[in-house]
Amino acid sequence: RLALNDELNVTPATTADVTSPVGNNYEITLTNNMGSNYNVTLKTGKLTIAPAELTITDATVSDKTYDGTNTATVTGVTFSGLKNDETLAKDTDYTVSGEFKDANAGVDKEVTVTVTLSTTGTAANYELKTGTFATTATISPTETTLTLTAAGMEYTGSVYDVDNITPTSNLQRFEISYTFYTDEACTKSATPKDAGTYWVKGVIAATTNATAAEAKTSFTITQKSLADSDITVETIPNQTYTGLQITPAVTVKYNRMTLTADTDYVVVPSGDC
Repeated sequence: RLALNDELNVTPATTADVTSPVGNNYEITLTNNMGSNYNVTLKTGKLTIAPAELTITDATVSDKTYDGTNTATVTGVTFSGLKNDETLAKDTDYTVSGEFKDANAGVDKEVTVTVTLSTTGTAANYELKTGTFATTATISPTETTLTLTAAGMEYTGSVYDVDNITPTSNLQRFEISYTFYTDEACTKSATPKDAGTYWVKGVIAATTNATAAEAKTSFTITQKSLADSDITVETIPNQTYTGLQITPAVTVKYNRMTLTADTDYVVVPSGDC
């Protein structure tokens, strides 16, 4: 027991300082400053330095173009709670990943950033209050590309088959609509059936995840070469003499299709009629 008006006077010391890392192996020693009036028994102890708490205050996420995934690229994280002007380096002191709420294109979409501190180096002296942070970034629609090639065909009497058109796009799946024209400016719509040169415009409509695109190309329906065996003329009835030139009605068929006079063919009388 201390005498009246005396006070305990010992000086503690430790091997740790403000820059010492987290741990519990720091010895505490005491120095007796009581002089010779007291027989003081001093004991040593251990000092534990606990990790300092860090808070994520910001995260930078790159905007991206739609790619069908919800993966987000995090370029940096800002922390509060760092001591002695220390800094933490991405991929050295911590790892970070990011996920969009979903994979679809959109502006200011929610992103969840997840941070994991390293267990070595400077980062080992800290622990995160929470390892996630919410922020936003934009997924832009894919810029759609489109080209067309169209094969020509010989006149058949039927409308041009769109299966002869080959569309090429950077989209894996898409719907395309076609419109036909007789001019390159695509102002005069047409039904491609008769022989001639036509233009076709293909259009892919915009979706949430891809922009609209259009392209055009030309093709030719060539005249069909007819063999005599393909053409039949129905028998012309005998005519009664009138003293005038007689031009009887003529029925001409291509295979089983009846042709139109003065459009598909003309009749040129010959001989004495």
